[in-house]
Amino acid sequence: MKKLSLLAIIAIIAVLALTSCDGGSGSGTGSTAAAATTATASAGPGYVFTANGVSVTLGAEAAPIIKALGTYTHYLESPFCAGQGIGKTYSYPGFEVSTYQKNDTDGTHYIPLIVLKDDSIATPEGVSIGGTLQSMINAYGSGYSEDGGQYTYDKGQTSLIFQIQDDAITVINYQFNK
Repeated sequence: MKKLSLLAIIAIIAVLALTSCDGGSGSGTGSTAAAATTATASAGPGYVFTANGVSVTLGAEAAPIIKALGTYTHYLESPFCAGQGIGKTYSYPGFEVSTYQKNDTDGTHYIPLIVLKDDSIATPEGVSIGGTLQSMINAYGSGYSEDGGQYTYDKGQTSLIFQIQDDAITVINYQFNK
């Protein structure tokens, strides 16, 4: 379990570094969401994570979503990319929501990533950590790309990423692709 948590933290840090260091002022925002497959107007059709009745839209402004999700169990804040903003990670039972600043001028954070941490939470299609490759395919189909045990489904500006090891799902990430 500690090994999976470490892998999840490493994945979060890597995604935050990659999604926030473009050096530009483009309108893209980063996010990954971990559970529902619905279209959204703000970030375009893509994957949306739902927890506690709250829809977490990838690429959306983080503050109202974090507030709606309620009390988090852990909080991590870290600067990245030579001072280009601050990354924040909010941990909730079974999942984490990561945020980042596009720039330092207005302080607004956006959601680039959501990580499912354990089998206590599943996607709306019923896929969770510990599930099988076949359960993933049954739920999402065969329209994925695969690289070294990482299976990626793309939808709109989002990706749903499963890491498979020994036929078991070890990581589930939702990611916004700006």
